[in-house]
Amino acid sequence: MLQFYTDDAPGLKISPNVVLVMSIGFIAFVAILHVVGKLYLVRREA
Repeated sequence: MLQFYTDDAPGLKISPNVVLVMSIGFIAFVAILHVVGKLYLVRREA
């Protein structure tokens, strides 16, 4: 694993696993919003 952060660097100290989980969660959130928006649009037109 590349060491992007050193101990004296400013910023958040989070592990790569947390970054991965947050990224997947964000992608899932956007996908769910997309599906909900499509369903809402279909129900409004009918």
